[in-house]
Amino acid sequence: MDSHESNRSAQLIDDLDAAIAWMRSLGVKVDAGRLAAYRKMAEKWDDVVGGRGKLGVRELAPIIATFAYDVMAFTEIHRAFRAVAQNAPGDLIAQLSLAARGPVRIDDARCTGPRPARDALFRARTAAYLQQATGAALFGSAGSAGNTGFALGRHYLHVVPDRLQPAEDIAAGITATCVRMLTALDSRPGPRNRGLVALDASALITPAGQVPPMLARSVMVDAADHRLARFIDEQMDVVQNSLRRLDRRIIGLMLMSSSVAVADDDRAFVPVDRWVLVWRENINISDFDLLDRLRGLLRGER
Repeated sequence: MDSHESNRSAQLIDDLDAAIAWMRSLGVKVDAGRLAAYRKMAEKWDDVVGGRGKLGVRELAPIIATFAYDVMAFTEIHRAFRAVAQNAPGDLIAQLSLAARGPVRIDDARCTGPRPARDALFRARTAAYLQQATGAALFGSAGSAGNTGFALGRHYLHVVPDRLQPAEDIAAGITATCVRMLTALDSRPGPRNRGLVALDASALITPAGQVPPMLARSVMVDAADHRLARFIDEQMDVVQNSLRRLDRRIIGLMLMSSSVAVADDDRAFVPVDRWVLVWRENINISDFDLLDRLRGLLRGER
């Protein structure tokens, strides 16, 4: 990779290198070919920007989406847990070990069934997001590997993550978490246990193969927020109807959208990830205050 290319991709690759080295120090087996594949993805984009590539933006959109998602996920997990490994969720290493396996490409045509590696990566990523936002000690909740739980004030919040598939609707995703959530809630008896469903809706908000938009850097986050807000507005009735059928201890939904944009000045691609917290309708004052406090933490308010 020459200096022109390194100006665009070196920092992302360096961050990924550091994350993978840390994962290996925990005992996670990461095949060298996986890192080489990520490097190749970055080089292909740099070739396009430098006028050397035979493929265009449309053809490279799927691999750029893969690179952006994985780099953001692994580096986020590294930042969140590198200094607090002793307080990380109990099965973090197991989730990372699973995430480092399987096809690299998000839209790999050879894989038409479940994607356990992608699911594990989102579970670890959810824990990392909560760790960075709350600073709380996270613990693996009962019910299924990858669940997360933490104390917030007088309450204990169980978070059950799931990743929506391209052909799946949001109601199915919420319902699919119900058994795992009830097992987690019932594993810790007490009146102040609450649950949140966490969904990765990227496949619905930004379909695979969609060409990354060319945007000014100053509006990339706003544009991603707008897409996520529009999706929530369109799905709100479905979300509330789905939550209404669940146990009253399940008080809301965390939704993530991961996307990539292309800077209009130098055509560098920029990963953009956004989260939103959705209240369940008609919750009591105590639960409202709990979610309001969590929202403040997620927004960086201490």
